[in-house]
Amino acid sequence: MVLSTLADIIYNLYLLIYYVLKTCAFIGYLLIDIVHHVSWLIKNAYDFCTVVYEDNRYFIQDLKSVVVGTADFFINNIATAYSASRSICENLSKTVAALLNFSNFIFNTAKQGLVLIGEAVWFLFTLPAQLVVLCFEFAVFEATQLKNAANALLMQLLGATTTLVHYTTHDVPLEAACGLGLLVLAYFCPSGIKIALRFMFKAAYHLYRLLHPVVQKFLSLMNAFKDKMRSFVSTILESNDGRNPLLVVIIRLCHGLHAHAAVIYDMLTSIYNMSLIRANDQRMDGGPAVRARRRETPNRSTIGLCIICEDNERSVAFVPCGHICACKVCSIHLCYHNPVCPLCRSYIQQKLEIYL
Repeated sequence: MVLSTLADIIYNLYLLIYYVLKTCAFIGYLLIDIVHHVSWLIKNAYDFCTVVYEDNRYFIQDLKSVVVGTADFFINNIATAYSASRSICENLSKTVAALLNFSNFIFNTAKQGLVLIGEAVWFLFTLPAQLVVLCFEFAVFEATQLKNAANALLMQLLGATTTLVHYTTHDVPLEAACGLGLLVLAYFCPSGIKIALRFMFKAAYHLYRLLHPVVQKFLSLMNAFKDKMRSFVSTILESNDGRNPLLVVIIRLCHGLHAHAAVIYDMLTSIYNMSLIRANDQRMDGGPAVRARRRETPNRSTIGLCIICEDNERSVAFVPCGHICACKVCSIHLCYHNPVCPLCRSYIQQKLEIYL
C-alpha cells in the first residue's frame, strides 16, 4: 500500500517534469519561429527599401534639394526683410529724436538768452540801490564787530581788574602790598622816600644811643648775678657737703633738668643725623625718578623692600618682637626717635643687621 502510494508520487513528479520540459520546448520553438519570421520580414523590407532607393536615388536627392532650398529661400528672405524694416524704423526714430532734441536745444537756448538779458537789465537798473544796501550792511557789520571787540576788551579789562583786586586783597599779604606800594611811591616820588629813610635812620641811631647803655648795664648785672650765684652754690656745697635736704632736692632737680636736656639734645642730634643720612641716601639713589623705577621693577631683591618706606632694601631686624624688617634709614628713625614696634607696640631693645 505504501509502496504503491510512493510509486504514484514518483510517477506524478516525473510526469510534471515531463510536461514542464515539453512546455518549455514548445515556447522555445515558438520564440525561434517568431524571431525567424521577424528577421525575414526585416530583411525583405531592407532589400525592398534598398531597391527602391537605388532606383529613385536621384529623384530623392533632387526632392531633398528642392525642399531645403525652398525653406532656405523663405527663411533668408524673411530675415532680410525683418532686418531691413527694423533698420528703417530705427533710423526714422533716431531722426525724429534728433529733430526733437535740436528743437529743444534751440528753445532752451533762446529761453536762457532771454532770461540772462532780463537779469542783466534788472541788475543794471537796481545796481545803485544794491550798492547802497551793501554799503549800509557792511557799515552795520563793521559797527557790530567793533562793538563786540569793545565789549570783549572791556570784559577782559574788568576781569583783569577784578583778578588784580582779588589777588591783592586775598592772596597778597599786607606786608607785600605795603612793600609794593613803597616801591611805587619810591618810583614816582623818590624825594619823599629819601626824607623818610633819613628820618628812620636818625630815629634808629637815637634809639641805639638810648638803649645801648641800658643793655650794657643789664648784661653786666646778669654776669655779676651769675658769678654770685655760682660762688654761692659752690660755698653751700663746700660747707654742707650734701647734708641739707633742700640742697639735695635742688641738686637732684638740676641733675634731672640736665638729664632731660641731654636727652632732648640727643634726640635733636639723632633727628639731624637721620635727615643727613636720608639726604645722602636720596642723593645716592638718584632722586624720585630712580625710586619710581625701583618701585615699578618687581623682585628687586630676594630679601624684599623696607616695610615702612618701600624704597630701600631690608637690612635691619628688630629684637625681641621681630615683626618687621626695615632699611637703615628707617631703623635709625625707629631706634632713636620712637623705639616702638609699629605692629605690636612693644619696646625695641636692639636691632639686628641682616647680611646676605
